[in-house]
Amino acid sequence: MATRAQIIELRLLVDDPPGFVAITDVAAVGNLPANPTQQTCYYQTDITKYLATEKETGALPSDYETQRIRISDAVIADLIDGLGADAARCRALRMITTKLAAEMQLQQVDQGGDRATYTSLRDMHAFYQSEAERCEEDVSEDASNSSGRVGHTSAPEIAGGIV
Repeated sequence: MATRAQIIELRLLVDDPPGFVAITDVAAVGNLPANPTQQTCYYQTDITKYLATEKETGALPSDYETQRIRISDAVIADLIDGLGADAARCRALRMITTKLAAEMQLQQVDQGGDRATYTSLRDMHAFYQSEAERCEEDVSEDASNSSGRVGHTSAPEIAGGIV
């Protein structure tokens, strides 16, 4: 059975929700910190939502916004239980690449003096695809039972005759 710590670790490894370096569980809305830690996402267990705010001081519960995730905790737990933590990471990355179509983003917007540029879907897909491939290579390399030793054999001389 996958633990909450394993689920959080996998979420951070695959960057889901994106942009956070820590995930902390809180029991209810009253437990959300007034001075939240930078780049920390808070998982509110009573409503099972990931919340975050950009405020660093004086944050009220109304300042917290729900963060969109691409893979549910139940799916992550099932992947960890069925495949193990390392292979689950690879499968999660593959699952994220299939969900990127829903996140089609604008490449560039110009409005007067404001300019916004977003990562293109192709760039995001290429990033997650390469991460998934690298992960699968790492897992297969770690699962290899090779000792790293190289052996040398020579062909036997049959019949012992003169050549």
